[in-house]
Formats: sequence, C-alpha cells, structure tokens
Amino acid sequence: MNRDILEKFLNNYLNVYSIADKSVNGLQVEGSFKIKKIVLSVSYSISVAQETIKNGADTIIVHHGILWNEVEPITSVFKKRIEILIKNNVNLFAYHLPLDLHPKIGNNVSIIKLFNVYKIKPFGFYKGKAIGFKAKLLHKTPLTKVIETIKEKINPKPFVLDFGKKEIESLAVISGRASSFLVDAIKEKIDLYITGEPAEEVFELSRDLNMNFIAAGHYKTEVFGIKNLQKILEKKFKIQTLFFDTENPL
Repeated sequence: MNRDILEKFLNNYLNVYSIADKSVNGLQVEGSFKIKKIVLSVSYSISVAQETIKNGADTIIVHHGILWNEVEPITSVFKKRIEILIKNNVNLFAYHLPLDLHPKIGNNVSIIKLFNVYKIKPFGFYKGKAIGFKAKLLHKTPLTKVIETIKEKINPKPFVLDFGKKEIESLAVISGRASSFLVDAIKEKIDLYITGEPAEEVFELSRDLNMNFIAAGHYKTEVFGIKNLQKILEKKFKIQTLFFDTENPL
C-alpha cells in the first residue's frame, strides 16, 4: 500500500473536514511512500517513534500528534520529535476530534456502549458539532455498579464525585479533557457525566448541583478509537499493525 491511498482512506473514513479542530488532522510528517507496517498509539512521542523503528514499521497513526493550530519554532524537544521521523523516513498521521466523535469506532460511542444503554444521541457541541454521546440505561442501575464497569473496562482507579443520584438512569460521555461539558449534562438532567480529566471547578459544581461526575483518565478514555481503527486497517488493507501502549497513567 502507498501513503496516498492510506491518507485518502483515513481522511474520508474519519471525515476530517466535518469539524474545526485545534489539531492538524491527517498527515503531519511525510515519510516513506510505500507502507509496509503501521504502529498505532494514543499520543506521539519520541518513545513511540523509537518503538516504530525497532519494530521495522514506517508509519505511525496517533490520536494526539505534534502539529496544532499554534505555530512553534522547530527547536528543543519539538525538533527532536520531528527529527527522528525524518531521519528514519517515518510517516506520522494524527486524528484528534475525528477519533473522539466518530459514530462507529470513536472513543465516545465505544465508551457509552460499555453500558446497557438505548436511545444513544449526540451530546456536547463544540463549534457547532456534537463530539460526545448521551444515552438512557435499559434499567435503573446503582451508581456503584456503573463504577465497577468503569474499573473493569476503562480504568481501575477512576476519579469519582458521587454527589448525585445513587440509581442511574442516564449518562453522557466525552473522552479526554472535557470537564466543562459537565454544565451541559446538568442542563440536560443527565444523572452521570463521564470524561477523562477532572478540572478543579467540577468538585464544587457537582456538589452544589447534586451531580455525579467521573474522570476515567485522559489516556484510558482515548485508547478505544485508535484500537478500533487498527482493526479497520488490518481488515481492509491486510497490513501488519502494532498498538503501542505507553501506559500513561494520566
């Protein structure tokens, strides 16, 4: 397979032009035209590049890349992160919000489907586009049971604010750094809001408004989309892939 075919497929499948994003989605650093092996990971780093080279791969696909809206001088660690790719002729692709909001393989739909839910609907609008999902639980479920599911399937040590209902009938999910959408969940009278990172202000907001909030880890809530994409690529292109787990605890 060549790089142009992969780029066209990824951009179309993930519908990269459907949402404004701080990330430069798509090919961020150009490497080998011929692609033989792909490494996928949540966030790009020098260790991810080293793992790629060690395993004889020529392409990296991540959720968090290195090119964002802000223009940076190519110095220091930023230079080193790019330099190792160019010297070893390795491609770097990154897909940020497109991997969060994708209705089939995205982080948010994958998380909400871990629970027994129905009436899955868009939730949490960013620049006019819904990036998360909300749903009803099939049966009223103890919050403690929902937490056990999170511990088992997402993160064994979630951050929990259990100021709301002890029996859950609805929940909403936006992965990563999305604590601010707690306000939307409260407005929509959702019983539990799940995201990745907690912000300082959510403690008092949750307590004042009797709301349940769970932060299950930025990294842990964003492994789903990239792993699902790995399966899609293996099936469609019959190409060798490897998921590199950086074991980020945050």
